[in-house]
Amino acid sequence: MTTTLMNVGDDLALILDRETLKALGIDDRTSLDVVVDAAGIHIRPTPDLHRQQVLAAARRVMDAHDETFRKLAQ
Repeated sequence: MTTTLMNVGDDLALILDRETLKALGIDDRTSLDVVVDAAGIHIRPTPDLHRQQVLAAARRVMDAHDETFRKLAQ
């Protein structure tokens, strides 16, 4: 993808098209990691550690109480 920067006040903004944002799961609430190195600028979504921790805890509960949940579901 080739794009240009846009003036926003005293700064410049990078505009990403909807298809790119959708493919990466990025919206206006997504935190981004920006890394600058000799190869250029690398932008990627910041891992949502809280969400990952909640999912891991839910998996542990499900594993520990699987039989109980199955009985309750009947």
